[in-house]
Amino acid sequence: MCITCRERSLQKNLIRFKFSESRLELYDGNGRSFYMCSECLHTKKGCNSLKKIVTKIQNLQEQLEEIAQIWVIK
Repeated sequence: MCITCRERSLQKNLIRFKFSESRLELYDGNGRSFYMCSECLHTKKGCNSLKKIVTKIQNLQEQLEEIAQIWVIK
Protein backbone atom coordinates (compact mmCIF):
# COMPACT_ATOMS: atom_id res chain seq x y z
CA MET A 1 0.00 0.00 0.00
CA CYS A 2 1.30 3.45 -0.92
CA ILE A 3 1.91 5.65 2.15
CA THR A 4 0.69 8.74 0.29
CA CYS A 5 -2.52 7.80 -1.51
CA ARG A 6 -3.19 4.53 0.42
CA GLU A 7 -3.87 2.72 -2.85
CA ARG A 8 -3.41 -1.02 -2.60
CA SER A 9 -1.35 -2.55 -5.37
CA LEU A 10 0.98 -5.46 -6.00
CA GLN A 11 4.40 -5.02 -4.43
CA LYS A 12 6.08 -5.26 -7.83
CA ASN A 13 4.17 -2.11 -8.88
CA LEU A 14 5.33 -0.10 -5.85
CA ILE A 15 8.72 1.38 -4.99
CA ARG A 16 10.17 0.31 -1.64
CA PHE A 17 12.17 2.88 0.34
CA LYS A 18 13.93 3.18 3.67
CA PHE A 19 15.45 6.02 5.67
CA SER A 20 19.09 5.50 6.53
CA GLU A 21 21.28 8.02 8.33
CA SER A 22 19.29 11.07 7.25
CA ARG A 23 19.06 9.84 3.67
CA LEU A 24 16.26 8.32 1.62
CA GLU A 25 17.33 5.13 -0.18
CA LEU A 26 15.89 2.23 -2.09
CA TYR A 27 15.29 -0.70 0.24
CA ASP A 28 18.22 -3.13 0.37
CA GLY A 29 16.84 -5.72 2.77
CA ASN A 30 17.92 -4.11 6.04
CA GLY A 31 15.84 -1.90 8.32
CA ARG A 32 12.26 -0.72 8.22
CA SER A 33 10.76 0.27 4.92
CA PHE A 34 7.68 1.71 3.24
CA TYR A 35 6.12 1.73 -0.22
CA MET A 36 5.14 4.51 -2.61
CA CYS A 37 3.47 4.26 -6.00
CA SER A 38 5.18 5.83 -9.00
CA GLU A 39 2.36 8.39 -9.39
CA CYS A 40 2.84 9.77 -5.86
CA LEU A 41 6.60 9.76 -6.26
CA HIS A 42 6.35 12.54 -8.85
CA THR A 43 3.87 14.72 -6.96
CA LYS A 44 4.32 17.39 -4.32
CA LYS A 45 1.86 15.50 -2.14
CA GLY A 46 4.26 12.55 -2.04
CA CYS A 47 7.14 14.73 -0.93
CA ASN A 48 4.98 16.39 1.73
CA SER A 49 3.88 13.05 3.16
CA LEU A 50 7.53 12.04 3.57
CA LYS A 51 8.36 15.35 5.25
CA LYS A 52 5.70 14.60 7.87
CA ILE A 53 7.36 11.28 8.66
CA VAL A 54 10.96 12.43 8.87
CA THR A 55 12.11 15.97 9.51
CA LYS A 56 15.87 15.26 9.51
CA ILE A 57 16.19 14.77 5.76
CA GLN A 58 17.34 17.71 3.68
CA ASN A 59 16.99 17.91 -0.11
CA LEU A 60 14.17 15.37 -0.02
CA GLN A 61 12.75 16.33 -3.41
CA GLU A 62 16.16 15.92 -5.06
CA GLN A 63 16.62 12.52 -3.45
CA LEU A 64 13.18 11.41 -4.65
CA GLU A 65 13.97 12.47 -8.21
CA GLU A 66 17.31 10.65 -8.11
CA ILE A 67 15.71 7.45 -6.84
CA ALA A 68 12.89 7.72 -9.39
CA GLN A 69 15.45 7.79 -12.21
CA ILE A 70 17.23 4.73 -10.80
CA TRP A 71 13.95 2.86 -10.38
CA VAL A 72 12.83 3.59 -13.95
CA ILE A 73 16.07 2.08 -15.26
CA LYS A 74 15.39 -1.19 -13.40
